[in-house]
Amino acid sequence: MTGTVHLSRQELYDQVWVEPMTKLAARYGISDVGLAKICRRLGVPRPGRGYWEKKRRGRRVTQPPLPKMKDDVETVAEITSWRRAPVAEQNDDAAQKLIAYELEPDNRIQVHDNAGELHPLVATTERSLRAAKANEKGLVAPRARGCLDVAISEGARDRAIRIMDALVKGMESRQWNVAIVDEPSRSMKVTVLGEILEIRLEESVSRKDHVLTPAEQKRKASDNLYFYQRQKYDFSPSGKLSLKIINLHVYGVRLSWSDGSTQRIERRLNSFFVGLINAAVQKRLDREERERQKREWEAEQNRRREMAELIEEEEERLKKLETDAEAWQKSQGIRVYIEAVRRNAIAERREIGEDGELERWLLWASQQADRLDPLVESPPSILDEKKDYRFW
Repeated sequence: MTGTVHLSRQELYDQVWVEPMTKLAARYGISDVGLAKICRRLGVPRPGRGYWEKKRRGRRVTQPPLPKMKDDVETVAEITSWRRAPVAEQNDDAAQKLIAYELEPDNRIQVHDNAGELHPLVATTERSLRAAKANEKGLVAPRARGCLDVAISEGARDRAIRIMDALVKGMESRQWNVAIVDEPSRSMKVTVLGEILEIRLEESVSRKDHVLTPAEQKRKASDNLYFYQRQKYDFSPSGKLSLKIINLHVYGVRLSWSDGSTQRIERRLNSFFVGLINAAVQKRLDREERERQKREWEAEQNRRREMAELIEEEEERLKKLETDAEAWQKSQGIRVYIEAVRRNAIAERREIGEDGELERWLLWASQQADRLDPLVESPPSILDEKKDYRFW
């Protein structure tokens, strides 16, 4: 959910000096960096580094006054929050019911040391993991088709299998479809509230700089290029597992659940399911927002296209009006000239007969004036045939 708040410079100044920028920015749903930019733009001084710690210790601190600004400088802060409202505020009844179900103690997902018969997907994954070789980070991943997306060390294999078995069975008991896609790369997909999400179980690794052995030091002395291309770090599995929602780009939704110092993910599977529900709702909201923006963009493009066509039509009408007005003005000028020629002939007592040369010219000239005049029917002319003899 987005929202815009307008603050005067004085209001922003007062708030900045009441609580730290990080807390104030969080209340407005923006980053402290973004809030600092707004303060700089409006010339609002901010507490320096260590200000709040000094104040907490009772040490003397100084607060500079709010400087005056020129009349043409921006004086109002417009703060737009892009913080998403939690699912509880989205009025999504279906999601609320699913979340309420996960919060019930009776619906807690149990990971047993002896789970009995494994789910077929888990059994296939286990067989492939036992045959897999560890990579350079000490992790193994199934290679066979139809396996779950896991990357763990051999020492964490049995634990990972128990977790995934409880996870898949829990999903199916909630009528969430679970599917494995092998191409172009393996992914485990679960459908929640009609939205497809990808999940993965993986083990984190620790990394440290590689220390050359005596043999490697000797090799390096004789072949610098070889050692330049060698791996520079040593990796070791940490034993800490994480469940992740992957390939999802949404804001304000948790995407990872990991072993903690006091609680392991076996006891957090219901929390992970709540996260899947939240992610599904947010994915739908994001898609609907993109579709809404697309519709608005298309509507705006259609409006602009229609306006462009109307403008073009209006310009053509205006152009025709100007052309017709110029032609009419020119025709009137020719008629005035024709009449002047006639009066001049009469004044000079020249004969104007029906078959006389002057009469024929006056008739011809009148026809040319009519051809120019947009208000009268244009008489035929040999010039109408010009297009047929253009290349002669």
